[in-house]
Amino acid sequence: MMHRAIRASLVGFVVALAGCSSGGDDDSKGTGGASGSGGGTSSGGSGGMPAAMCETNLTASDATNYKFSSSLTVDVTKVQTGSDVKFDWSGVKKDLLGHDLDVSTIGMVEVELWNLTQANFEKKLNDDALGQSDLAIIASIVPAPGTTSGDIYQLTDMGAPYRKDQIDPYLDTTTYPPDTHLYTVMLADGMTYGKGTRMIAGFSFDPTVTNTQVNVTSDSTQLSLTADLHSQTAFTVPAGTPAIKVDWTNMTKTAAGLVFEPTYVTQIRVGKYSKSATDLEDKTNFLNLDTIADTMYSAEVTAGTTFDLSQTKDPNGAAFPGIDSTHTWIVALNCTEQCTNPAPWYLAVLKTCAN
Repeated sequence: MMHRAIRASLVGFVVALAGCSSGGDDDSKGTGGASGSGGGTSSGGSGGMPAAMCETNLTASDATNYKFSSSLTVDVTKVQTGSDVKFDWSGVKKDLLGHDLDVSTIGMVEVELWNLTQANFEKKLNDDALGQSDLAIIASIVPAPGTTSGDIYQLTDMGAPYRKDQIDPYLDTTTYPPDTHLYTVMLADGMTYGKGTRMIAGFSFDPTVTNTQVNVTSDSTQLSLTADLHSQTAFTVPAGTPAIKVDWTNMTKTAAGLVFEPTYVTQIRVGKYSKSATDLEDKTNFLNLDTIADTMYSAEVTAGTTFDLSQTKDPNGAAFPGIDSTHTWIVALNCTEQCTNPAPWYLAVLKTCAN
């Protein structure tokens, strides 16, 4: 029986469709102490509002969250109806995030049939709204090391081959009309359906074409995004103080405007950067917040909706020491288990208190 279930974390990259506000003066380039446009949980932000008091108990709110929007398009190749579709992924040198990708090391090539048009698939992917009812089938090609091509009749159930007579019904354009259905090819790390996705390409059947090959390339999916970190209301905290508590109990919306389920947060991170908040908004920088950080402190959130930042650690096991006034600091909350979208649900800038 071919798989019909979507697993958690369908795509391992940043996509979420939401309105993004921009503008405002950037007072974070120097990453110094609070100014009149800074503020914590009790401040109304800019426009002459008073600076917030120095705080160690931070209450997450919409006013302190960053703003994020993105859109993506997936190239769809038309192939001959009823053909033995060939796949070639040798042309993928970069993944969805622009990271280098050695395709000889991928774990599997997932092939999915969606009960969606291309436009609806892209929108639901952007909206983090893909559901089990959207997916008709999912199967995979498990390539031998170094292999960069395959065909539709090499589909397996995690390595257990399907017979041709099991595959053919899902290629029937009478049952699955091309105007209402879409096939996707996803290159993935590992061997867990829906996790570690590195690139997506689409294909559909067309009786008027003779092409039988789908070439997956570094441009098969195009991602655009806008992130605004600098114009939100920043928190002001005492310098060199690691015992700072973050409380997201009352959050209702993610940065992408989706429903915020406080108990779904499973990861908290504190990043230290030599770049300004505005610099971090650049697409390349934003997609690499972990790798461009001078230091990244993180921890799993196993229960509750509050967390003490003193419990976060860097990759070497060193504990978070508190922030300084000479770097840009951010705190981010992620939903990693129940969500298909790894973009931070919440991200706020931390600044040192005014002297």
